[in-house]
Amino acid sequence: MHTTRLAHLRADTLERYSFRQLSGLSLRRTEEHLLLCDECRKRLDELETMLTSIRAAHQPLSMTA
Repeated sequence: MHTTRLAHLRADTLERYSFRQLSGLSLRRTEEHLLLCDECRKRLDELETMLTSIRAAHQPLSMTA
């Protein structure tokens, strides 16, 4: 099997994907890349874990205001 080196997704692309701010061709290309690239999937998982932690930490602050 012949494999080619993929150019990894940029951090801002992963952020926009996570915030559901991509559409059309950008969304399709990002999703296709994530299907093939373990490294970018890992980075996306790490980003989403961090965002979940931030949201959880912010929640109690919002409830007391």
